[in-house]
Amino acid sequence: MLIDRILPVSAWDGLLNRSRMPMPLRIKAFCRLDPAFLEALGRRKSLALFHKAAAAVPAYAEFLRERGVDPKRVRTFADFERLVPVIDKESYVKRYPLAARCLGGALPLRGLLEESSGTCSAPTNWARSAREEEYPHALNRLTMSYLFGFHRDPTPIVFINANTLGAWAGGQRFASRMAPLGLVKNIGPDAVKVLQALADFGPSFRYLISGYPPFLKDLVDRGTDQSGFDWSRFRVDILTGGEGFVEGWRDYLRSRLGAACRIYSIYGAIDLDVGIATETPLSVSLKRILTDDSVFRQEFLGSERIPCYVGQYSPANFLIRNSGDGGELEITELNRYAAAPKIRYNIKDDGGSLSFAAVEAFLSARGLRSAEIADQTAVAPVAPLAFVYLFGRADGTVFFNGAMISPTDIEQAVFSDRFLSAAVHAFQLAVESDERHSMRLKIYLETQDDPIPAGDLAARGASTIVANLVKANECYRHAFEKDPRSSRPDIVVVPFGTGPFGPEEDRVKRRYITGSTLKATLRP
Repeated sequence: MLIDRILPVSAWDGLLNRSRMPMPLRIKAFCRLDPAFLEALGRRKSLALFHKAAAAVPAYAEFLRERGVDPKRVRTFADFERLVPVIDKESYVKRYPLAARCLGGALPLRGLLEESSGTCSAPTNWARSAREEEYPHALNRLTMSYLFGFHRDPTPIVFINANTLGAWAGGQRFASRMAPLGLVKNIGPDAVKVLQALADFGPSFRYLISGYPPFLKDLVDRGTDQSGFDWSRFRVDILTGGEGFVEGWRDYLRSRLGAACRIYSIYGAIDLDVGIATETPLSVSLKRILTDDSVFRQEFLGSERIPCYVGQYSPANFLIRNSGDGGELEITELNRYAAAPKIRYNIKDDGGSLSFAAVEAFLSARGLRSAEIADQTAVAPVAPLAFVYLFGRADGTVFFNGAMISPTDIEQAVFSDRFLSAAVHAFQLAVESDERHSMRLKIYLETQDDPIPAGDLAARGASTIVANLVKANECYRHAFEKDPRSSRPDIVVVPFGTGPFGPEEDRVKRRYITGSTLKATLRP
């Protein structure tokens, strides 16, 4: 592209992120952008951010020197992809102090200091400057208006923040990014208080409720079944995130909240940004097709696996690639005000990305048009943005009710109990929908060749695993204290070599525990 070179990167950033056009015109103009222009701009920004970090971030400069990378040799985007090494939490974030990972080797004087939960290890601190946090606000306003049609309706909006509050970034960021758009009520995952707030404010407002999928399902059911709450009197849309869900979950919520209810999910991470990608009317339709049509899925993704998430993202704001030959995503956040830049950061999510042009060509070859298959709740034209799809965490970690449950959490529980360690050969984590469309945390336990009765193993497994999760996993403990019933995992015991442990089954989330090793370790 030549047009992206007419102006410097900073000027294009200003035009795209600080436009003062009325929102209807801005959405129309954005949807007419050439996707190749956004991708070319993203490539230029990647190079600029790399050189800035190499020159001004002490930790990154040392990281490059250790690997023999001379920033002066990285002149083109092809050089960037060929020469710039991938970083991750282990090789970069944990190796260097937070200040050394910031511009100038110092923390920003204004901004945010956030802490990850430390689900799998000690908590990690992340720094964001005030200007860095302001940078995505314009895109956020555009995105929310695009998805929910705020620009078409003058009805005042109340944003109900039912995400986990406190130190967790999701709840904080939702509050800060929605405040310029309407009134924000911070409640947290408390269904009784959310229902009371709706009753207090009444049906004269529009509502956007944000929370984790299991909580939102519980909220809708509790309102209808226990409180006699009449959802039909209220205009409610849903913004969720933090974990994947099946399409039956979305359909169920719409059946209770009304067919006009718009339900979209955001993909993000505290490591980078809470709003890396978002579901759109087109991506929702693609996910439905991928779920139902195995042939389409194999041709589109090159895999039989069903993605838990399909969204769109701006290539001018994020560079997303696959790391090496594997299926793990590497992401560069293209925020030139970032206090602690991360270049080619492997986020350890299993998935991939596709350009808008590639998806359009794929659909066209099969007689499909994106504008025609987009979800019926669409309020704007198709956005010319790239696509990202996810299968889950590369290490088998699952997200449930705001908590990351890792295989290590379960392995520690099994190892802590002699009965379990002798009886269990392998386990597998999953989040699945039950017959009531509630999302449930499931742990499959594969028995040894000489199995113990399933009932005994399930009961012992449930009590031991819950006790260990409550003790070791802060996010899970918080969710469990709020709602023990929905947070308690379902333990499914299956005989050796059957069910999800059969030879043809997907083994991505399986963790083996060899009986011989355990017996030698735990039994004298």
